[in-house]
Amino acid sequence: MIKFQSLPRQKRQAIRDEVLRLYAETDFSYGEIAEENGVQVRTVEYIVRNFASELPDIPTMRKKKKDASEEDYDKLRAEVTRLRKELRQEKMRSEALDTMIDVAEEMFNIPVRKKAGTKQ
Repeated sequence: MIKFQSLPRQKRQAIRDEVLRLYAETDFSYGEIAEENGVQVRTVEYIVRNFASELPDIPTMRKKKKDASEEDYDKLRAEVTRLRKELRQEKMRSEALDTMIDVAEEMFNIPVRKKAGTKQ
C-alpha cells in the first residue's frame, strides 16, 4: 500500500477521482475500491466522506442492496411480535411464582428463598 499523503498532488487527485468514480458507478465495497487503487481502506473512507458531497452527480450515501424481500420482512416482524408476547408471558409467570413464594413464606413461616451469603 502506498501512503496517500506522500504522493504528488496530481497523483492524489487522480486517485481521488478514480475512487469517487468507482464509488458512484459500481457496487464495490470500500475494500475493493482500496485494493483497486492501491490505497488503504481508511483512505477510501476519507475520500468518500470528504469529497463525494462536492460532486453533484455522486451521491454521498449509496443505497444499500435490499437483501430481504417484503415477505422476509413480514416473517421477521411476526417473529418479533411472537417473541415479545413470549417475553411478556414469562415475566408474568416469574412474578406469579415470586408472589406464590412470598405468600407461602408468610402463611407457613418457612423461609423458601435462600438468603444471600449463607452456607448450608
